[in-house]
Amino acid sequence: MTTAQSGGHGDEWRLGTEPGEPHQRPPSAQPHEPAPDLSLSRLERPLQVVTVEHLGWFLIGLWAAVTRLVLIGARPLGAAEARNALFEFDLANKTSSAAAAGFHPAWGGWVHLLEAGIFAVAGAGDLTARVIFVLSGLLLVAMAFEMRHYVGRAGGLALGAMLTVSPTATYFGRASATVMPAAAFALATIAVFMALKSQPRRRRALGLGAVAGLMIAADPAGVITVSGFAAALGILGVWELIIGNNRYLRIRVWMDRYLSLVIAAIVAAVAVTGLSFGVLPGIFERIKTLAWLGGMGKPDYLRGLEFYLPGLALYEFLILILGAAGAVLVVAARIRSRLAVWCLAWTVASFGAYLWIPLRAPDFTLALILPSAILGAFAVDYAHHANAWRYIRYVIAALMLLTVYVQLIATFVYFAPDASEAPWRRHASLYWRDGAATIQLAERSAEILKLVSPADATVAFIGAGGPAPALHWYLRALRPTASADSATVVVNVDPVASTATGADHGFEFDFEESWQPRIEALDAARTLRYLFAARVWGPVTTRSAVITVRPAGASAPTIILTPGE
Repeated sequence: MTTAQSGGHGDEWRLGTEPGEPHQRPPSAQPHEPAPDLSLSRLERPLQVVTVEHLGWFLIGLWAAVTRLVLIGARPLGAAEARNALFEFDLANKTSSAAAAGFHPAWGGWVHLLEAGIFAVAGAGDLTARVIFVLSGLLLVAMAFEMRHYVGRAGGLALGAMLTVSPTATYFGRASATVMPAAAFALATIAVFMALKSQPRRRRALGLGAVAGLMIAADPAGVITVSGFAAALGILGVWELIIGNNRYLRIRVWMDRYLSLVIAAIVAAVAVTGLSFGVLPGIFERIKTLAWLGGMGKPDYLRGLEFYLPGLALYEFLILILGAAGAVLVVAARIRSRLAVWCLAWTVASFGAYLWIPLRAPDFTLALILPSAILGAFAVDYAHHANAWRYIRYVIAALMLLTVYVQLIATFVYFAPDASEAPWRRHASLYWRDGAATIQLAERSAEILKLVSPADATVAFIGAGGPAPALHWYLRALRPTASADSATVVVNVDPVASTATGADHGFEFDFEESWQPRIEALDAARTLRYLFAARVWGPVTTRSAVITVRPAGASAPTIILTPGE
């Protein structure tokens, strides 16, 4: 219907639409919203809020991976590493070669068995010879992450950082040293024990025994470590009985609750250790002949201190300083954690044992610094809760930067001896005591193997020098023979004079260097030169070899005498 109004006005009121006009929709009350962008919402969804702690653990993990995994095979296998590798090579090939005679170790059965499996699958080489030990070094740092539940979040970061930048942990984390698995499983034993303490269960007790058994069977340091564990627990238990009430009642309650778990853990540890030792033939006879078991009654603390002090003072000054601070805080009752008190007792027991026993090895330094690092973690966590942290952190950061510098110098700059260095400007690591293979050994061995045919190549070792496992390792592809006249390759170890003839391919070079750093000869200038340039301050002992390669089909030279002769 349409209503029109006239009277001089042209306006009209219309209801509905005029015929022929299109129908128009009335405007909507609310504007139409566009469809959501699903891609944008998915890409902008937050996954994790990165905190300082997260960033710290990320940097620790990244630095641990770089310093443990990069250029693993660049450093040639030294004497101690080659002994292990030769034994594992024999296990993988099911042989008992003369090249490995006398090099079979008396410990670390399960470690060598795993390495032999790697040799069988991936082949024998410098890199594959260190796989288990590199993984153990990463496990050591990873266990620091688990320990944060017991030493505090800041303390866990400190423990992880100390073990990551430690020159000692880095050096033996890149070497074929069975002390590294022992140290990694030592931290794992502590973590499993604390978990068992919070929730006593038989399964956790069996796990504790298994982990402890792997630690004991990995290296003699594992035996000393578990002895330190027991001694520290005994001291803590006696102290609790002295200061507590109802002693007999508490002992009975403890035995009712935990005795079966203790027995289960001990049985599991004995079983795992026995199975691991069974890999090595005649292991129990070997244990009886170990020098450190027969010499326990002859302590020599001063000689032990002289042996370990250079590595502790020049490499592990950060851990020593923080560990000493943690010990002071525990004695002053500023830190009341039972774990901290137990770590202090373990530290004292460890230093007493390693300085006492006559068996001394550079890799034992790693087992020495482990309890001190945990004490240092407690100290950092305590300081992190105090107002003085704003000043203390700069001191710790400076010490850590210096430690990182020393770590890089020892790991990537002077990673192996260089026989071409002048005697008056040699560089060396504090852990080259047992003999470190020179860079020239790997290079010359590769050249020698290119000159001979593997089908008929034989090697004979002669000379006045003692065992040279590194030479045996790099010439392992050659069949050993006792006759030097018929051998394709003749190796004269520590020769009195050169034996290379003009008709043969002769190689004469230093294949091994060892250095015995003496702390009494150290002064301020030498300390600075070593810290910043790794310059030695004492004599370096070298071993040389003359290797003669006969051409294919050649025999021993015929000597023709003149009529006068």
